[in-house]
Amino acid sequence: MDRLVGGFQLNTTATVESGRLAFSGGGSSPVATRPNLDPSKLRQNPTSYALNKLRRFNYEAFTDPGYATSGTTANYAYGNAPRYYSKLRSPGVLNFDMSIFKTTRITEKSSLELRLEAFNVFNHTNLGAPSTGFSAGTGGVNSNNQMGVVTTSLNARQVQLAAKLHF
Repeated sequence: MDRLVGGFQLNTTATVESGRLAFSGGGSSPVATRPNLDPSKLRQNPTSYALNKLRRFNYEAFTDPGYATSGTTANYAYGNAPRYYSKLRSPGVLNFDMSIFKTTRITEKSSLELRLEAFNVFNHTNLGAPSTGFSAGTGGVNSNNQMGVVTTSLNARQVQLAAKLHF
């Protein structure tokens, strides 16, 4: 009876994370690592927003820190965009992994372990972070229209079965 109903083990791992965004790219300046940010434009919808539901923020809120109003480029200008902007978040992660093990004794010194493991067991869609790379364009405006767009996701459900012989 122990061989039929005994030796089971159930395991669960949960991952719950909020997303954060790190901005990069300083434009035309050779040393700048972040663009300028106008927070008032961040939530305004660019034309492509209505067409792309996965756009998280307005890419036109970012400008080249080295671009002066006179139309010239100033070297060594640093942007005001923070490394991590607390008012913008990427999609978070909600993931559950589960496994069930069954160990059956064959002889006194040997046993067989059967494993069934499922990763993302509930098959929850976890979107990746949006693109945060800045590229300076004409007039110092961001030319990377993919900035703010989610183009990736984490893996869907994966299941594996294994057997392990202990001797």
